[in-house]
Amino acid sequence: MIEDLIRRVVEAVPPASGDDLTGFIIDAEHYFGSCRAFSSVDVEKASDRLSIVRVRARINDDVASVQDISQALVNTLPLVAYNHFSARSVEWYREATVLRFVTVPSRGTYCVTGTVLATGPNYSDLLARFERDFSTIHGPVRSWQGPQ
Repeated sequence: MIEDLIRRVVEAVPPASGDDLTGFIIDAEHYFGSCRAFSSVDVEKASDRLSIVRVRARINDDVASVQDISQALVNTLPLVAYNHFSARSVEWYREATVLRFVTVPSRGTYCVTGTVLATGPNYSDLLARFERDFSTIHGPVRSWQGPQ
């Protein structure tokens, strides 16, 4: 569903560029980098209109669950996202917990689309614990294929 929404927004509003995109990237580096759940963060501009900001967050060793990773992502995005419009989706994958988002600062100006991948050396252990405890409710966890 989030991929369809991102496509619709990009069709209606041009993706950010120049100083607007640079400002968003600076904010993303600051806020995701300040999140206690992450030991390091790398933010970059990408050429994909459906994900023009890519964030790679390395989770700290003391993160207790994939649910904690999701909560950290959900709590951090509003610090970066614009107030006019913002939509997001968080999903667990074999390789990482992935946040997909789109945000617009004001009607008709521009949008920022992005992907945050949060993972680390202990991620597979956290995922195995989640699958053990919740697989009957959640179902199997798929592999990440990137923005569709």
